[in-house]
Amino acid sequence: MRSSGLTSREWFGWPKGSLQIVSCRDSLRLQLNCAALAIDSRGIAIDLNHPAEQLLGWDFSLRAGRPVAGDPASDRRLQQFIAGAIAAERSATLPSEPVVIVRKETPWLVADAMPVTSFGSDFFSGARFILVLTDMTVRSLPDETRLRMIFSLSAAEGKLAKTLAAGHGIEAAASSLSISRETVRAQLRAIFAKTNTKRQAELSALLARVSLPTRS
Repeated sequence: MRSSGLTSREWFGWPKGSLQIVSCRDSLRLQLNCAALAIDSRGIAIDLNHPAEQLLGWDFSLRAGRPVAGDPASDRRLQQFIAGAIAAERSATLPSEPVVIVRKETPWLVADAMPVTSFGSDFFSGARFILVLTDMTVRSLPDETRLRMIFSLSAAEGKLAKTLAAGHGIEAAASSLSISRETVRAQLRAIFAKTNTKRQAELSALLARVSLPTRS
């Protein structure tokens, strides 16, 4: 639990004066229904909306203003993604694939990048891109039939893929689908082969791309 002696900025390690907390209903600067952070050339969040603030915790936080993931592998992916987005912003070619942030006790997050020009550059002075975070419990899940058609999945594989897209791990998926963990692993290997992925986090990022809206 948070110490009553710390403000939210101090708790998450934000530099004083570095961020301006805004709410969706009070500002036109972040016109998104999902969580969004404006990232500058140093990789620091110079602005974020209320949904993004609500996601902050031990598994995803701002350290000295920089987005970080608690899971080491997830943080490496996130830092590489942010660095790539900053470098690519100048050529207007943001990373084409989102990254997954694994959380221990809550479903995973999907991190994607959107160009500042999508919202009007005047709204985000100093920002290089918008980091969009989607909580996999509330985002729109891909349609099972669509997944089967796109990746040539069997009916069972399509159900598992949709379950994994919701952020469930192997054990939770097995329980939800009333199948054994061994069956889940066998079907997952088949899904990996058909989607050209090697890890569950990589697969989840791909499935998230299927259900995320197309960038303008």
